[in-house]
Amino acid sequence: MAKHVIFLVHGMGEFADGWSKDVQEQIAAAYSTYAIAKTLPFKDFFRFEEITYNRHFDKLRKQWRDDSAAVGALLKKNGLEASAVNKLASAGGAAGAEDQFLSTHVLDVVLYRFVPMVAEAARNEVAKRILDTLVAAPALDQPRWSIVAHSLGTAVAHDALHALFTQGVNGKSLVGKTKADLVMMIANVSRLLEEPNVDVYKSVVRPSAAPAEGICRYYINARHDWDPIPRPKAFKPLDDWPDVVTRREDRYQLVQINAFQHKNIHGLEHYLSNPKVHVALFRRLIPIDGAIPKEEADGASAKFEASTPFGQFEALQQAIKKFQIAEESTWSQVIAAYQGFFETLKAF
Repeated sequence: MAKHVIFLVHGMGEFADGWSKDVQEQIAAAYSTYAIAKTLPFKDFFRFEEITYNRHFDKLRKQWRDDSAAVGALLKKNGLEASAVNKLASAGGAAGAEDQFLSTHVLDVVLYRFVPMVAEAARNEVAKRILDTLVAAPALDQPRWSIVAHSLGTAVAHDALHALFTQGVNGKSLVGKTKADLVMMIANVSRLLEEPNVDVYKSVVRPSAAPAEGICRYYINARHDWDPIPRPKAFKPLDDWPDVVTRREDRYQLVQINAFQHKNIHGLEHYLSNPKVHVALFRRLIPIDGAIPKEEADGASAKFEASTPFGQFEALQQAIKKFQIAEESTWSQVIAAYQGFFETLKAF
C-alpha cells in the first residue's frame, strides 16, 4: 500500500533544497511520543514531499537590492498604493540594502501579491510538484495525500490547489482525481494575498465529505494569538463556512494558540512544537476514532505549557504589542508591522 504523502510548503524568506529536513524530523519525533506510534509507526505509513518555490523571487529581490526605485515603480503600477511603496523604500533605506527580513520576508509577500508573473511562477512550482508526485503513482495504488503550508506558503498552496482543481496548470489538472485528506494552513495569509478574481472563502479549497464538493476532507487553520503576520485580513470564516453540515462534522478546525516557546513565534517549527497544533494534524492524518485520546492530548498540552518559559519572553510580548494591527489594515500598515516585527526579533 502506498504511503500517505505529506506535502510541505515553506513560508516567506530564503529556502534552499532540503529546508524541510528539520521539520520532517520534528513531526516524526512528536508523533513518536503518542501511544499510536507503537501500532502505526510513522515511517511505515507516511512520507514527506518537500516543495520549494522561493527561487522565483530571486530576480526581483536582486533588482530591489540594486535598484529599489524600479521595483517600487513596478509595484505601484500594479496597484500597491504610493504610501506603501514609500514605506517599503523607507524601510529599505533605514535597514540597509542587504537586510534579510526586508529583502526576503517582507518583499516576498508584496511581490507575490502585486507581481502576477512571480505569483504564477511560484504557484505553478507548487502545482507541478503535487502533480508529478501523484501522477507518478501507479493507477491502482494512488496514495492518500495532505498538504501542510506555512505563512506565505498558505497563499501559494491555496492558489495552486484552486488552479489544479479548476482550470488546471499547464494543461494538467486534478479535476475528478482523489481529493486531499487534509489541508493544514499555519499562519494563514491566503486572504491577504488572494487574487482579485478568487475569493478564498468561495474557492474550491474547502473541506467536505461529499466527493464532488471541496478539494479536501479536512481543513485546519492554525493561528498564534501574538503572531502579527496572519492578522491582516485574517482567515476567519463565519460559522456556516463552507456549509453548515461540514462545520457540524468538524471538518474545519481552528487551532488557536498563545504559548511562547521561542522568540520567533511565527516560525513553522514553533507552531508545530505545540501539541494543540501537531495533535490536530495527527488526528486528521490517522483515520481512526480516538487515535490520540483526549486524556493523552490534554496531558501533552499541560506538559508543554508548564515548560514554556513565559518570563523569558515577557519583554518580547510587550515589544510586539504595537505590531498587532487591525484586520482591515492598509498595505502601508502591513509593511510597517511586518518589518517592525522582524526587526524586533533581531533585538532579542
